[in-house]
Amino acid sequence: MQELMMKQKYNMENKKPLFSECWSNIQKNFNWERLHKAMLSSDWTCSFGMDEQGEDRRGVPSIDTIQNEAYNMLKNTYYESKGYKGYNSIDGFFAYWEDNKLYLRFVFEMASSDNLKKI
Repeated sequence: MQELMMKQKYNMENKKPLFSECWSNIQKNFNWERLHKAMLSSDWTCSFGMDEQGEDRRGVPSIDTIQNEAYNMLKNTYYESKGYKGYNSIDGFFAYWEDNKLYLRFVFEMASSDNLKKI
């Protein structure tokens, strides 16, 4: 799992780093090739919508597709963050904004105790 914390020049109006600088640093420092290799070896698939017969088109995404998905999610997280926190996730990616820092994380497996009976 790789996580990046970004500190950039601040936008003088709202003390928030510019999204373009956050994305540039994440794009440069996130190991996209390693993530893609892990997806291939684990047969991690994503949905690419429906085909003409109404079947779900699934497959391992290309590096470009992975980057595009991450970009869109990070951009939404950045612009939708209220105050100092914001969060988004899809297809294993988790993007969050906290304390003027943008984070990107990819998780292959996760569990929760949400279904435990209360004693």
